[in-house]
Amino acid sequence: MLKHQILIFGLALIMMAGKTPAVTRLQEAYARKVVDTVNDLDNVLYEISNESEYGADWHYHLAQVIKDHEDTKPKRHPVGITGGGPTNPELFDSPADWISPTEWSDPPAGDGRKVILLDTDHIGAVSRTWVWKSFLRGHNPILMDWIRKPSPVGKQTVWTLKQMTVGID
Repeated sequence: MLKHQILIFGLALIMMAGKTPAVTRLQEAYARKVVDTVNDLDNVLYEISNESEYGADWHYHLAQVIKDHEDTKPKRHPVGITGGGPTNPELFDSPADWISPTEWSDPPAGDGRKVILLDTDHIGAVSRTWVWKSFLRGHNPILMDWIRKPSPVGKQTVWTLKQMTVGID
């Protein structure tokens, strides 16, 4: 029951993102608490909100809250923002250390401004050529496992898709 209540509370906070100052203060306090809790760990990547519809201002604000709070701590961890709300140009202009753009069927060569995680869930159908092209252009392609929804390439298993994507026969 408590887990269900926390989920509903979290969804309500997300739905009001950036619209109500009191909710934004709760989100800031939550972000600081997460930083306080995991700052001693090495294997941490922060992600503001995966594919949320909220605009760039809200994402930028929370990314900066995390970065500012980590400045008071012993360790620094990468903060990321994914597409879906912010546009690709907004992602590149963001305070994020890493980003995950959307709709990149032919990714340009990396220029070093951001670490780029190319999540196939954000891109759509991909091919073996796309994976290698992305990797060789300096990006980090990652495969979304389609566990609860059909694969965009048909009825193949996730393992078959992984093999096909990287060229393992």
